[in-house]
Amino acid sequence: MPIAEAVQQIGQVVESIVTVDAVMRLARQHAVDLPISEGVQRVLHGQITPEEGMRALLAREQKPEFPI
Repeated sequence: MPIAEAVQQIGQVVESIVTVDAVMRLARQHAVDLPISEGVQRVLHGQITPEEGMRALLAREQKPEFPI
């Protein structure tokens, strides 16, 4: 379902749509890797399905959250 249609169906402001774009814009500017936010953005913009997003996250190489 396209974002505009989902927003119309919900009938309320969907804050995550605007927020995730702003978050990802800042992440790119500061070279920060945010795979969950990136997946959410791609799902919201219809680039991937939620299942594809989850599979991509689970397929990532495991690494420490903070460099040691």
